[in-house]
Amino acid sequence: MAKQRSEAEAREHDAEDLEAQERAASAAEEQIWPAWAAAVLTLIGTGLLVWNLCEARRATALAREHMSTDLRAWVLPLSPAFDSSSNTTVDGGIVYANATLLAVAFQNVGRSPALGATMWVEMRITEIADPPQSVTPPTAQSGASAIVGPNQPCQTGWTAIGDAKRDAFFAGHLAVYLYAGVAYRTIFDGPPCLTEVCYRIVCNGVRRAEDGSLQPNYEIGLAGIQLAT
Repeated sequence: MAKQRSEAEAREHDAEDLEAQERAASAAEEQIWPAWAAAVLTLIGTGLLVWNLCEARRATALAREHMSTDLRAWVLPLSPAFDSSSNTTVDGGIVYANATLLAVAFQNVGRSPALGATMWVEMRITEIADPPQSVTPPTAQSGASAIVGPNQPCQTGWTAIGDAKRDAFFAGHLAVYLYAGVAYRTIFDGPPCLTEVCYRIVCNGVRRAEDGSLQPNYEIGLAGIQLAT
């Protein structure tokens, strides 16, 4: 009798263990989908975080680029400049009894200084009837380095046309091609900036002022190069 009771208790205990295991297995199965959902939501949240970080970085880069564009220096050409001189020594020691001096003026129209600005100018003279010159940048890039502040002008050194060529230029027989450039840096990191320009200048007559000086009537036009980086 005692043996039968022990066996019954054992069977009952085994049944309870089996039932407990079944409940545990069922509970585990019920947690699978919530676990998967939590994993998927975590993955989506991580993806959104990475995307937000990338977008924030891109927005910061764009803002920095726009700021540098808005605040950087921009040195642009204004116009040729003219003067006259007697007994002028230019071009490696050539002395002109009477010379017309030519240069090119620039201006920093930006909102910050142009650093290390170096300017140069080169002149080429052709017959007025010759076809337009092949427009290429000047090869010489010499001159003192300077800082050009916002809204400040700057000017290349002078080059000269003198004596017989000057007379032929004033008579309208010659055309002058004036090539000029300025290289500089901005306050922002980046490659050096370059501005180049080429003017074609002809003289349409000369009048004499009351003080006896000659007043040429210049016709000035762009001849192809007008680059600003």
